[in-house]
Amino acid sequence: MLKLNSKVISKHQGYAGKKVVKETKKIPEPPMTEEEQSLREELGLCYRALYKEGIYEGCDTHLSLCLDDLSAFLTLPYGILWSTVKAEDFVLVANDGNVLRVSKRINDLTGDPHGPDITAVALHGPMHEKLGSKRGKAVFHTHQHYGTALCCSDDYELQMIHQNSARFYKSIVYDREFSGLADSFDEGTRIADAMLKKGNETKRILTQKHHGVFAIGECAANTVDDIYFFEKACKL
Repeated sequence: MLKLNSKVISKHQGYAGKKVVKETKKIPEPPMTEEEQSLREELGLCYRALYKEGIYEGCDTHLSLCLDDLSAFLTLPYGILWSTVKAEDFVLVANDGNVLRVSKRINDLTGDPHGPDITAVALHGPMHEKLGSKRGKAVFHTHQHYGTALCCSDDYELQMIHQNSARFYKSIVYDREFSGLADSFDEGTRIADAMLKKGNETKRILTQKHHGVFAIGECAANTVDDIYFFEKACKL
């Protein structure tokens, strides 16, 4: 189980609009800082920009930005369309899964704030914590059309045949393990460890077989740029 603010949510709870199973003591929200507000605005722009480029799946997949001290990260709750994202929609989540600040977007079906995407919490928390803010300030995960097609191909490696491809020369980790939806911190830890292995210390893209693409970076701008150009390279 992942503890999320005042509630304990079962591992797959993020995918349904049902009530949670158990109540726990509520954690007071921390004061809003200039850093957090700035990150909210940046992250909102990233969601909107990728939506405009067709790199989205309605309300699925997830982008996140962590605070400089690595204590928590921002990501979009499950159920909000990328085309409608605003700065106040994001949840602030500690790396251990506790929600520190809930979304201001109310779920029309439940009357409660939209809850966290459990897969996002399970994947992004360990990745931010292990990669650090210099390398993993931004963790963006998409199922972009051409990038995902590459992940499902037999060859499964980006060919260095164009200028856009060359941007990613020796910058891609090819992860051939995928066991389904991430419902524990183990998968996020495994992916982070793959990017920390000897020889992968400077790589910033990870493609996961039969799944999708991860991009990491020291800021939102560089990482959304990598997502965009990686899709262009895969389209060739």
